Amino acid sequence: MILKNRVAEVREAAGLSVYELCARAGLFSTSGQIVSRSVVLMEEGKNPNIQLALKVFLVLKETGKVETFEELFWLEGFDVQQNLEALKAARKNS
Repeated sequence: MILKNRVAEVREAAGLSVYELCARAGLFSTSGQIVSRSVVLMEEGKNPNIQLALKVFLVLKETGKVETFEELFWLEGFDVQQNLEALKAARKNS
């Protein structure tokens, strides 16, 4: 499974630079500088940690360009319905 995202596409549609997105998400170093490298890496396809992904989602949701987390991030090759059915079957058999 690969985590995919539309962060760059949605950020650009919202008219935000990487710097602006990071500032709104509160991504600051201990010295108070904006830390944008993590978002740049995320946009290049690197997997973010869940805290970063949630912060970015909340900022982009405020712009009205996305409503749900799944519109911004998803697992490629992950069938939700199939996994739910397998989980239900496992619980039933235990």
